[in-house]
Amino acid sequence: MQGLKVKLNEIDAFLCDRRDLGILGVTEHWCRDGELALYSPHDLYLASSFCRVAKRGGGSCIFLRNKLVAKELRKLVDLSVESVCEISAVELESPRVIICCIYRPPDQSNFDVFFQRLEELINDVLKYNKMVVIMGDLNVHFEATHNAVYTHQRRLIEDLISSFGLHLSHNEITRRPYFGQTGEPSSLDVFLTNFERQWYDSFVSDTGFSDHQGVELRLFHEVQSPSPSTITFRKSKDGNIAQLRFCLSSQTWFSVYGEADVGGATNEFLRIFLWALNLACPWVKKRAATGNNSSRVPFDEVLVQLRDDYVFFRELALSTGDEEFSQRARECRGRYRHAVQSFKRKCNDEKILTATNKSRASWDVVAAELNSRSKNSVDMSGFDSEGFSRSFSEVFNRRLPSDATEQFYACLSSAPSSRGGFSLRPVSVEEVYSAICSLKSSKSADYFGISSWLVKRVADLVVEPLSFIINWCFESGCFPDCLKISEITPIPKKGDRASYDGFRPISKLPIFAKIMEKLVLSQLMDFIEGGEVLHPRQYGFRKKRSTASAACSVILDVLQSLEDRETTSIELYDLSKAFDLVPFNLLLAKLAYYGFDSCALAFFTNYLHGWKQVVNFNGRRSSEEDIPCGIKQGSGLGPCLFIIYINDLPFHAQHVSSFSLFADDITAVVRGSSFELQRENAVHIKSLVEGWCSVNALIINSDKTQTVNFLLNGPLSQSATLLGLEIDNRLSWAKHIDSLAAKLSSCNFMIRRLRGCVSEDVLR
Repeated sequence: MQGLKVKLNEIDAFLCDRRDLGILGVTEHWCRDGELALYSPHDLYLASSFCRVAKRGGGSCIFLRNKLVAKELRKLVDLSVESVCEISAVELESPRVIICCIYRPPDQSNFDVFFQRLEELINDVLKYNKMVVIMGDLNVHFEATHNAVYTHQRRLIEDLISSFGLHLSHNEITRRPYFGQTGEPSSLDVFLTNFERQWYDSFVSDTGFSDHQGVELRLFHEVQSPSPSTITFRKSKDGNIAQLRFCLSSQTWFSVYGEADVGGATNEFLRIFLWALNLACPWVKKRAATGNNSSRVPFDEVLVQLRDDYVFFRELALSTGDEEFSQRARECRGRYRHAVQSFKRKCNDEKILTATNKSRASWDVVAAELNSRSKNSVDMSGFDSEGFSRSFSEVFNRRLPSDATEQFYACLSSAPSSRGGFSLRPVSVEEVYSAICSLKSSKSADYFGISSWLVKRVADLVVEPLSFIINWCFESGCFPDCLKISEITPIPKKGDRASYDGFRPISKLPIFAKIMEKLVLSQLMDFIEGGEVLHPRQYGFRKKRSTASAACSVILDVLQSLEDRETTSIELYDLSKAFDLVPFNLLLAKLAYYGFDSCALAFFTNYLHGWKQVVNFNGRRSSEEDIPCGIKQGSGLGPCLFIIYINDLPFHAQHVSSFSLFADDITAVVRGSSFELQRENAVHIKSLVEGWCSVNALIINSDKTQTVNFLLNGPLSQSATLLGLEIDNRLSWAKHIDSLAAKLSSCNFMIRRLRGCVSEDVLR
């Protein structure tokens, strides 16, 4: 502000038009201790301040509307260092929020001390376990991208606040030079907060009385809670499982073995299984948990007794005034608090240790500790299952003509065919049992209400009839129609969720179909790996290969090209909805080319065709929609079939470029002895890839195709994301380090929050 005294009238005029402003943070008030209270703006009072002693200028303070009640937090103010980090801080009584205002003078030499004090401030503030808003002029250039010093300081601050679970409200320009001032437009004034973004608006405004623009944070906008909903699930306690096992153990399965065809046998098997399941594990409804209620630690009888003891002695102490009762109450309270903390740690430990996804379980515990509203809280009242079904089926309207043309076979013939043929061999009961046991234990149910967790508990009772059906399918080249149904659940994407486009489909296939897929996949992978069918630069969905090995192959090619003094670039092609648009007839033509016998081809023909999908939303199912093309999401076989489908692409273009493929991520390293030749090669490679996609009925998304031209001695001007790695044109890894630092800061925050609510063994 550069002088509160001389600008008081302007501030008063501004506040008269802004009755909605309840808190005013001021930096550079230039007042001495004792003067500030005399220069409070109209209808505001001084709640906290820091004033310089040794030098003139500087300072920070917080003014509040008279209707707001707060106390100054002197412990935080005392962290101030004059001319380095000048802090004022208050705790509002209602709402319970801690507000801090910081001023750091624009002296680059003091940054290390300022950074240390800021870390101490945030650490101490969060001990209050309240919502926090830290505002002020930090003189850190949050807009910086090119100046090395400014960028380094910005990254340090961003990583620091992220490690404590805070974030920046904005990075808009707040200072623009005028009247001959030097410098560039800068973002120096910010809010740091742990409020989730849906709880506030942040914007820059022109106050008219400062050389910086004002930064405003409008808190407590109403966030619409999701309407209460019910969930339906099967009862699956120990008693239910015991009854299910009893019902299944009494079955002879003769009716399954006596059916005339495999479709009838599968239908009969499902009928018997569902009869027993519905009898033993009936469907029940309950209200869905909201917020973090599901993460709350329950009280056991010991805790209830300890709490009752404390309340009893406290009431006696209050009614009698006896010091002995007061002492007993304090002792009981200490034991009660210790027991609650221990029990809480035990429950949290169990939740994390028994979770399939331990990282997600850890974040759930952190969210419960913070009592934060789920970030995925979305008003779903305007959506229905039929709308989702139409939205998710629109992708099939983008299908291209899929005739097996001469160009198609010309591309395919560039790939070597298999040394031998592929046929489906019979499987043993032991193999089927092993496949069942290898399923991930999940209580998420399929279209029939059957979960893998449940099937694994009765595997020994159903494995024989299931083995009979699977072998019959392999021998007859059939896949049962009753298993060709997938159930889709809509999941919100990041960003705008106001329309159906803001959701992505998560598909669940029948559990018994997934068991059969596992057995087919095992044989198929043995064939394509042993027969050297796949291109060596195919890295997706293969054993002992990963995104890391795919990225390494690209980087090594680039480095070798640069060592050879060649002009080098990488082209990252993005295929639009590639899995969803694979034509069945072209995929089957490729399977035949690679040596699949007639029975195996019949099985895959039957397996691919005739599928339907339904959307389950809020307990209501949509009507069934046909799936006319594509690799089914949630399928175990799908990824393997896709890499077979795309396998001839790198063979087709390998004479002009080295390719690396990870599923539908296609990367080409383009080389040339000169810039002109390298550009010609890039155009030629793009033409080859586009031509291959055209005859294979796939679509390149040109808007998402990325190019990086490597120039080790030039400026950082290009970057792209390759399988999670941020690659720039200088191979400096600066952007990837920034991305990794942000992730580590997030993990650091999680560890900080877990430290007090889980045991040390779990924390390690």
